[in-house]
Amino acid sequence: MPEIDHLLEDWRRSVEPHFQGREDVLDELESHLYDTIESQVSQGKPLNEAIEFAMARLGQPSEIGAEFSKVPPCVSAWMPLRIIQICCMVLGLFVIAPLTPKLWAGGVASLLAVHMGLVTLGYLSMLVGGVVGTSFLLARLFRDLSPGQKEYIKRVALFWSALSVVLVGVGIAFGAACPYEKSGPFFGFAAHEVGGIGILLWSLVTACGYWRFRRSPQLPQMMLFGLVGNIVVILGWLGAVASGPHAVGVLSSFPVILLLIGSHLGIGCLAFAPTGCLRSRAT
Repeated sequence: MPEIDHLLEDWRRSVEPHFQGREDVLDELESHLYDTIESQVSQGKPLNEAIEFAMARLGQPSEIGAEFSKVPPCVSAWMPLRIIQICCMVLGLFVIAPLTPKLWAGGVASLLAVHMGLVTLGYLSMLVGGVVGTSFLLARLFRDLSPGQKEYIKRVALFWSALSVVLVGVGIAFGAACPYEKSGPFFGFAAHEVGGIGILLWSLVTACGYWRFRRSPQLPQMMLFGLVGNIVVILGWLGAVASGPHAVGVLSSFPVILLLIGSHLGIGCLAFAPTGCLRSRAT
């Protein structure tokens, strides 16, 4: 019925602020209202009375919105993020594959391989968390994601940051017992060791931040945890290599490190850009 459709459009615009982007809830309530009004009209009740009955039966939108805000939306996987995670896991396997001979060598070599493998995977896990934030911040410039997809992004970011805490923490514990490149058996205060401690601390802060604000609607600002984490990894990992005597490769040069940090700062600014601001240009 056109009259009901027009009424529900006006109703949806008026109550939308109470639901903070929960389109799934609005769709369900709108469908419920339509069915109730149509049922009352089919029973011979005038349209105005049917509308009043349906609205009274539904309740106050502010109260409904407050109740639904306590319930997280149903998780809906975001396919680009799944592909990114698979690619990162494959990359991680390639990165640690050269450690296999040391792992089977036995003795200190095996201990060193376990230490390097765990720490490397922990660093990569932290970087994946930053990639999660980057992909979301870039995607939202063109369109807003569904509440279920946003919930999926929150959980993925929390998972990788928590995994980073575990891997780096256990890796450092193994390294503490390894005398390789240390003046003592526990901690030698080398650049890569200090960088590892810094990465561990920030990954812990990131995991706690994601958990603390997991119900927050400010997802773009939450993703800044991961971007800062990437900068910490760049400084603690690549920066430590660049400052040491064995700096090799393009990534261990200070100009490239500064370029990477600058690019992350630029991407971080996108957290404050309006959602969909590039949509018209893209179309």
